[in-house]
Amino acid sequence: MKVLILNYEFPPLGGGAANANKHILEQMRTTEGLEIDLVTSSKEEYVEKELSEDISIYRLDVGKEDIHHWTQLEIIRYFFEGLWKTRELSKENDYDLIHAWFGFPSGLMALLLRKPYLVSLRGSDVPGYNKRFSVQYVFLKPVIKRVWKKAEKVIANSKGLKNLAEETLDPGIDVIPNGVDTERFHPSGNSKNDSEKLELICVARLTQRKRVRDILEAVQDLEYVNLTLIGEGEEEDRLKKMAQDLEIEERTCFKGYVPHDEITRFYRDSDIFVMPSLNEGMSNTVLEAMASGLPVITTQTGGTEELVDDNGIIVPKKDPEAVRDAIASYREEPEKMRSDGRRSREKAEKFSWSAVAKEYYRVYNQIIE
Repeated sequence: MKVLILNYEFPPLGGGAANANKHILEQMRTTEGLEIDLVTSSKEEYVEKELSEDISIYRLDVGKEDIHHWTQLEIIRYFFEGLWKTRELSKENDYDLIHAWFGFPSGLMALLLRKPYLVSLRGSDVPGYNKRFSVQYVFLKPVIKRVWKKAEKVIANSKGLKNLAEETLDPGIDVIPNGVDTERFHPSGNSKNDSEKLELICVARLTQRKRVRDILEAVQDLEYVNLTLIGEGEEEDRLKKMAQDLEIEERTCFKGYVPHDEITRFYRDSDIFVMPSLNEGMSNTVLEAMASGLPVITTQTGGTEELVDDNGIIVPKKDPEAVRDAIASYREEPEKMRSDGRRSREKAEKFSWSAVAKEYYRVYNQIIE
């Protein structure tokens, strides 16, 4: 079986979808009879690389400026350069199917290549997911509908994202969740003294959608809290200024970009994971925090239904006071914090990248039968 994968982001570029794609490819390296070509973007110049004997990666030069932020021009460049490259590859390879990550631009590319294809919905490619793209959704919605309608399979990464997508079109969307590496991400095994400060962590792009500002407001009056923020984004300078204005800069650590291989220790050194996002597909960082044995404070977004019940606290969106109360409740009940953390780990063990990759491979076979 020969599969062409289209994804404009792949580590070190991008976020959750990039990491998910990487983990799935690593799991598929040993799948007998499966050959994969991935066409993605480069952070500098055009690069060809073999991940294994049967998996090749083609990185296109799209004039990338920020490895964690995508401009519309960069995505358009990927679309046109990717279309040219994939047509070239298609002349050399008789692909059985195309796996498009994101309905746009990859889904449209797959549609134009006239091969059987499936689309993995990730979040912002679904109309209504991100208010920042409200105008773009108006113009892209007819294209997105056509891409989904012509696809052999449309797959969301959570029930919440599936429900949102069905408001645009219901082509029979399946759900394959994100996974987590439970060997790399695991609890520290060290119990902390109840009198120590609470160590909070949030791993996210510093964008308006993530609402990191709600965490800063929440911890303003909680002198017993230290906060670690991992991630970069257009809100970084504004959030640093906010921390100064709230007089919590000494208790707030902005770590910026941390390579994914080094993040594990930050989770293990923390007590609680906080993510008050406005929307998610299924958050990889929530899964990583759970695998690390942390209780989760989060909002009702895509993936929350599957990930959080008796292992954390769900708070309303845009409500710093609710975040504050949730943190305070764990401070008052340290045993609940520890038991919720244990349940997080137990739930995370049911999500593995191996299982996710096997499910996608099952869909591949279903399409070409």
